[in-house]
Amino acid sequence: MVQYDENLINAEKAKMAQAFTKLGEMYYKAHPYDFEEDFIAPVTAIKDAEARIDQHKTEVLKANGLMLCKHCGSEIQDISRFCNFCGKAVDAPVEEEAVPEPDPEPEPEPEEEPEVFAEPEPEEIQIVEEQINEEVLEEAVGAQEAADEPKEKTCPHCGEPIDDDFEFCTNCGKSGAAVSSR
Repeated sequence: MVQYDENLINAEKAKMAQAFTKLGEMYYKAHPYDFEEDFIAPVTAIKDAEARIDQHKTEVLKANGLMLCKHCGSEIQDISRFCNFCGKAVDAPVEEEAVPEPDPEPEPEPEEEPEVFAEPEPEEIQIVEEQINEEVLEEAVGAQEAADEPKEKTCPHCGEPIDDDFEFCTNCGKSGAAVSSR
């Protein structure tokens, strides 16, 4: 008597569930406002969840003295007059961008058979482990040396201190490319 292969059936059901999830996400993104009446309940539930997530993130940012730049979405200090990532004034109006049509999903590539490799010899494993340990040690020493260096820079335009990784001054909005070190 031939029996069902439960593992095969469960694996195919899992693939179907993944595809249904992806299909629902694609539909939601393609029809955020022009969905069919049958989809009102799930779309409303998703929009409500998104709103609660956004509200929670805003509260956490505010509690930490941060906010999101309304132009580029980066986290910035809530006292900033200019975004240190995009350089735009925090109170400048947001320019609406045209929303392009989503590209169709590409066809999935056929899965290839995995290559079978020979088991490495114990000596080879020890050599690789030693090389990895040396690299990790070198990276740790380099990171410690970099952390020990002073990083405070000032804006040449207004003199305010700015962080090393900022591209724009949070006080005057000028490009940080010409920033001087203290």
